[in-house]
Amino acid sequence: MYQNIYNMYDFSSPAVAFYDVQRKLLVGSYSSSLIASLDITLLVFFLTSGNLFIALYALITMTFSIDK
Repeated sequence: MYQNIYNMYDFSSPAVAFYDVQRKLLVGSYSSSLIASLDITLLVFFLTSGNLFIALYALITMTFSIDK
C-alpha cells in the first residue's frame, strides 16, 4: 500500500517538512555521538584501570544506566 508512513501525508507546509528533517538529524547525531563517547570512555577506563575486563564491565554498566 504505502512504502512508509511519510507517504501518507502531503507536506504542504514547509514548517512540517523542516521539523521532520530536524528530528531525523537529531536522532542520527544523538546515536553517533553516543557511540563515539562510549568508545572514548572505554579507552579512558582501560587506560586508568589497566584491565580490559573491568573496563568492559564498567562500560556495559554505564551503557545500561543511560536512559533514552
